[in-house]
Amino acid sequence: MKNHEHMTHKSNHETGAARPAVSGRQLTYVDLFAGCGGFSLGLEWAGLRCLAAIDFNESAIDTFKLNHPDVAHALVKDCWRQPKIEPL
Repeated sequence: MKNHEHMTHKSNHETGAARPAVSGRQLTYVDLFAGCGGFSLGLEWAGLRCLAAIDFNESAIDTFKLNHPDVAHALVKDCWRQPKIEPL
């Protein structure tokens, strides 16, 4: 394509493309360091379904929620600062 302004992207649902599956089930993922959801958008176009998204930036998660309203869990958490789990 010569003119990128005329490019449109459609989901697999809109194009009728097959969704990747394992044993007949749709592939799913959790988006860590989600930002506003660009990586999730690419995976959605590829037919995967996001179960949850996590980012430490509240504004980014607010934007993620607007961009991906069907994702049930979009959390403001710092993935690097989790409590240590002591071995048994």
